[in-house]
Amino acid sequence: MKVDFDLFSLEVIFWVVVRYTTGDTFGTSSGNWEKIGCYNNLKEAREVKKSIEDGTYEGYKCWDGYFEELEDIEINILELE
Repeated sequence: MKVDFDLFSLEVIFWVVVRYTTGDTFGTSSGNWEKIGCYNNLKEAREVKKSIEDGTYEGYKCWDGYFEELEDIEINILELE
């Protein structure tokens, strides 16, 4: 995951994560997660979340496939010390 700002200069970062189901003909696995990115403000994190929800997200979509399905999109707030 590429971050285009100095993480150590911030007190809080916003981490966008997706949870998804995947599998094959013989079974499924739910609760899988993939990190989308870290952002230095909540507005940008919310914009990324919205783009995933409305299908305009342009990055790698691990939840988009024959057996895959998006379960949830989370914005986690991480406090740096």
